[in-house]
Amino acid sequence: MRTLFLSFLICATLTSRAQFVTGEILQGQWSLEKIWHAADYPGLVEEETPRLPDDNIWIFGGDSLVRFNYPFYFIANDHFTLDSGRLYLHTKRWPFATCSIDSGKLVVGVSDGVMMRFRRDTFDVNTSRLLNTLRRDTINAGLLTENYYMVTHFVPDDAEAYDFQPPVKMPNKISLSDTTDALTMIRTDKIYLKAGRKKRAFYVARIEWDDTFYAHRSEFVSVTVPVLILWPGEWWTGEPFQVVYRANEKEMAHKKR
Repeated sequence: MRTLFLSFLICATLTSRAQFVTGEILQGQWSLEKIWHAADYPGLVEEETPRLPDDNIWIFGGDSLVRFNYPFYFIANDHFTLDSGRLYLHTKRWPFATCSIDSGKLVVGVSDGVMMRFRRDTFDVNTSRLLNTLRRDTINAGLLTENYYMVTHFVPDDAEAYDFQPPVKMPNKISLSDTTDALTMIRTDKIYLKAGRKKRAFYVARIEWDDTFYAHRSEFVSVTVPVLILWPGEWWTGEPFQVVYRANEKEMAHKKR
């Protein structure tokens, strides 16, 4: 709560042009313009370039807030209320964020001192169409059509690195060849892979996105790499395990070039 209150205090004191918002002012479409971390004291702001936050498009309509990580996935559609600049989601007891308007921009303070600034936006036909697709499918299937390679070496933040091999023989490389395959996986939460000598069902526990880059000569290409976390289906009766498949940033970077 201290961090959230601090974000709220900083949000209100960054500039004399800032003012608290109302639900009516928030109505419409907002796109992320800037992110920074607030220092421990009001008036001191440390600029940095943290990874792209999950939320980069907010759409307010009535008492609903729809959030996206565009163009990757739909985050949530929540009902909200405002109280003295504090934004509450109906699914949470504590404030989700604190908000003010500064020179027409929406300044948002969230947990851990992260500050976000949104600008009002008007989306073109293609963007609006993709946003509607994300609402329907939750994930952009077109961005999942990649080759994936099994991750067998892990380096956790708080433990020693370790190697992993699944207890049943599985392919080191799998492919989602087209959008239809990707959509089927998203809608059923399943993918069928060869395990042992048969094709068997694996549950898609999560789909994650890894922000990274590929260095090509003197050029650095920014790439957001999809990652599939899989669990075996009911056919597996041994100890539970998960398998991680990750697309390759080099391959994806060459597709972007």
